[in-house]
This record gives sequence, structure tokens and C-alpha cells, in this order.
Amino acid sequence: MRNPAKRRNISLVVATSGLATLGTTLLLHKHDAVLGAWFGVVLASFFVSLLSLVAVVVYQVHVRWIARLNRGAERLAQWTVSPTEWQQFRANDKVWRNSGRPNSFKPRKDANADVEVIVAKNALMVDNDFYSLGALRGLQWIPETPPSLEYNMVTQSKSGSIKWNIRLPVATNAEPQARAVWNYVHRAVPVDSAKRLRRLRLARTLGLVCAVLSAAALIYARVTYGNQSLQTSMLTALIFGVIGLPGTLLLSLLSHWQVQKVERTLAQAAK
Repeated sequence: MRNPAKRRNISLVVATSGLATLGTTLLLHKHDAVLGAWFGVVLASFFVSLLSLVAVVVYQVHVRWIARLNRGAERLAQWTVSPTEWQQFRANDKVWRNSGRPNSFKPRKDANADVEVIVAKNALMVDNDFYSLGALRGLQWIPETPPSLEYNMVTQSKSGSIKWNIRLPVATNAEPQARAVWNYVHRAVPVDSAKRLRRLRLARTLGLVCAVLSAAALIYARVTYGNQSLQTSMLTALIFGVIGLPGTLLLSLLSHWQVQKVERTLAQAAK
């Protein structure tokens, strides 16, 4: 992923606009207004805000990973590929793609300067294009000129598994560093902390509980809608439910995703 900070900022602006529209619509709503139009604005702003907040979280995670990479956290190797080696790699990569060996990394055509490659334990960055290695299933060495490393990834979904590859060039003088990457990937998979797994499960459970409470608040707001004596509590419950429900569901979904990721790592380590 390129430019996650820019994507995060755009998503944040959209989310802020959506929440502002949602809050303004709820606060300025009048009982004699057209219910259909009012509900449509609330619904649209709600889903725009929800999707934008999800995007903000995802892009912010990538921003933090890139910052950690640049600081050298868990770095395994770093090298630079010359423009000549880059063009040779592009030619090799085109042949591999045409032969049915895809590459999720898309090398740009112009390379008038050295291209930086940074490889860490759980992430890598090639030419400022960042990838998480959380779905890593294997690593291959391709002895061409220049040589290449190919990460084999598998992402699980409800409909099955999706296999994809990340192929990147290794500078001629960087083969010892590439060997360090190879040795790390093919060693025994480290076991994640059980304490981290417990925290993630707790966050997932709390998120679900709060989501149920937010849904209950929305039901209360719907039942009491139009009752003048309960107008204040109805609006409070409506705001709490509309804002709380997407946030808590997002927390639960992200926690669940992390739980599955840690459990897969633990299962691999047990083999």
C-alpha cells in the first residue's frame, strides 16, 4: 500500500463530515418534518461515517507499521537496488507474470535512482510500497539476475482461501542479508504471548456487549419517538446508539481479526 497517511487523512475528513451531518440532523430534527427524508439522511451519514472510520483505522495501522519500519523495529535486512538491477527485475517479473506466476507488488517503470528495500519480521517495504506479512505461508528464492525473494501468502475468507505472492528483487551485494531473511522465515514460528491473546478476546467481548447496549438504545429511541415527555432521553439514546454501535462493532471486528491471526500463529508453532 502506498501513501497510507494521505488515504487516512482523506478518510478522516469524510468520517468527520459524516458524523457532523449525522449529529446536526439529529439535533435539528423537528417532529413535523418529513420522516422519510430525515431517516434517509441519518442512514446515509451513518454508513458513510462507519465505512470511513474503518478506513481510518486500517490506514492508521499501516502508517504506524511504516513508522516502525523506518525506525528499524524488528528489521531483518535492508538494501538498495540499482536502476540497472531494477530494470532487469521488471523484465524477469513480466515473464513470470505471463507464465501464470502473479505478483501483488507492481514495480514502477521509471527507476532513475536506487530503490530501497526494507524487510522486517512481519512486514516489508519496497519502493515505499508497504505490505504486512501476517498471512505468510512460505518464502522462495529465485536465482535469477538479479535474484529475487518471493513471499507466498494465504488469506482466509468465508468462501475459502486466497493465495497471493509478493516478489521483490535482491541486490547483487545483498545476498547475505537475504540469507538472514530466509533463515528467519524458515525457523520455528515464534509463539505469541498468551497474555496478548487474552486481551484481544476481552476487547472483542466488551465490544459486543457495548454493541448490544447501543442497539438497545436505538430500539428505545424508536419506541419513544414522538413522545414529547421523553424527547430528551430519546435523543440521547439515539445519539448514543448511532455513534456507539459502529464504533463498538468496529472494535469487535478488529479484535476478532487479531484473535484469529494470533491463533493461526499459535497453531503453526504447535506443528
